[in-house]
Amino acid sequence: MKEKIKTLIEIVSEEVREFQQFLGFLTHQAEVLTAGDFDSFERSVALQEEVSLRLDLLEKRRQEVTSSLAEKLKLDHQDGELPKVSLLVEVSQSTKLRELYETLLGLCSKIEQARAANELLIQESVGLMQGSLSSSPHAGSADPERFEQPKPVYEVPGMMN
Repeated sequence: MKEKIKTLIEIVSEEVREFQQFLGFLTHQAEVLTAGDFDSFERSVALQEEVSLRLDLLEKRRQEVTSSLAEKLKLDHQDGELPKVSLLVEVSQSTKLRELYETLLGLCSKIEQARAANELLIQESVGLMQGSLSSSPHAGSADPERFEQPKPVYEVPGMMN
């Protein structure tokens, strides 16, 4: 069981690093949107999608390990969430899991705020492009879908209360 808990801590630590990287991309994205650098914006979106894929894989691994731990700790399968598992393991490991959990929650909140701010910047950028293009021979060619962001990754199933 100690090995599974160690593995869980490693997985959640990796999730924290990935979420930090995702937040960095969002921050950079706001900068390039403000500067009107749409090529850098598109590269940023592609990098976010890569992080999202890695986070999906980490989430699946975390859920497998958490479910296995829940079985060993005789928790109801639905009670296999990280906060509940962390209460039933050794104090040092429990503290580390809770710290990581709190860090993830904080990062999720920051990501949500950054995404909302970037969405406003995207709407403004598309509006400006459409407005400037309406007087040009290329009117109507601004493609708002070009600026869509990947789906939110800040929801961490099995981790939220």
